[in-house]
Amino acid sequence: MNNEKIRAYRIINHQFLTLVRIEFPGGADSQFGEIFEIFKQRNFSLRFLASEMSLKGEKTLYLGVDLLSEETMGELIDALRGIENRRELALISQVSMAMLYGPHFGEMPGIFGLTLSAFAGSGIIPLAISASSSSLSWLFPSGQFKKALEILHNIFEFPKAFSSWDENSDDL
Repeated sequence: MNNEKIRAYRIINHQFLTLVRIEFPGGADSQFGEIFEIFKQRNFSLRFLASEMSLKGEKTLYLGVDLLSEETMGELIDALRGIENRRELALISQVSMAMLYGPHFGEMPGIFGLTLSAFAGSGIIPLAISASSSSLSWLFPSGQFKKALEILHNIFEFPKAFSSWDENSDDL
């Protein structure tokens, strides 16, 4: 690609999240409904959702929720430990999310790879990625978030109304 920026509509960021990552072995029934019920009972706002399935059928669910206190995190861990067929459970505090709304990304092949390559070239590896036809979302360790936003602003051009940002904004 040349040095032209790609037009996008808006970037939203949220800096105070906890990432919940749950892995299920291949062949096991994932208990996504039970997991969502646990979150609903605790009134957690779900800010990020992604899932992946490996070639071996292993499933991983990534959920970003508002930053949890240590007490709430302990309660959530206890509740999620009861999920059947769960192989691994991890909660990571202090993660940040960037959500980019743009053109139909399906009509512009290479955007996903371009952003991932730019992040990796700067030593930034997203913790989780979610994509749809018109949005891309990433979760980053909070210490890498400002640099990640700078990279996105170097790749994408936003309408003037949405072009300013600061490290403390929280548009969600």
